[in-house]
Amino acid sequence: MAKLTYSDREKILKKFGKQAFACPDRAPDPGSYPLATPTSFPSPKQIVSARGYYRNPRTRKCSGGKTRICRVAKKAGLMKKDYPGSSEWIKWCK
Repeated sequence: MAKLTYSDREKILKKFGKQAFACPDRAPDPGSYPLATPTSFPSPKQIVSARGYYRNPRTRKCSGGKTRICRVAKKAGLMKKDYPGSSEWIKWCK
């Protein structure tokens, strides 16, 4: 999956609002961790990518970012028992 451009982030912000970002105060700037693509919200690929970046110790964090990522992951079905890797999601979100 290609990295989202600034214009893609602006489209996401316009279409879905700040709820589509893990760090809405920074949206649409880098470090806002988008949880959607310009066409779909929530997007499982973007949620997995946001978690990967958020877990990196060199990236900026925000208040409530992890909680937002987990809430949207649950909504997208990434924590269901039949989803491969769900145990890792459940453990990370506790």
